[in-house]
Amino acid sequence: MTGLGESIYIKAYKEGEEKGITQGEASATFKYVQKGMLTIEEGASELGMTPEEFKESMMKAGFKVPETV
Repeated sequence: MTGLGESIYIKAYKEGEEKGITQGEASATFKYVQKGMLTIEEGASELGMTPEEFKESMMKAGFKVPETV
């Protein structure tokens, strides 16, 4: 590919790669919170979310939100 076609392909690839990395980071963070290695607040901070947004995202991704005491 050359010219415009190549730049569109490269842009789409990079966007997909970034999305995959972001999803991987979120999954790892959810896993650490689920295992008790991080608090909900720490996990939320890592992903730039509020604790409520984090809990909602964690549940949507299929992870169990730990009960807080």
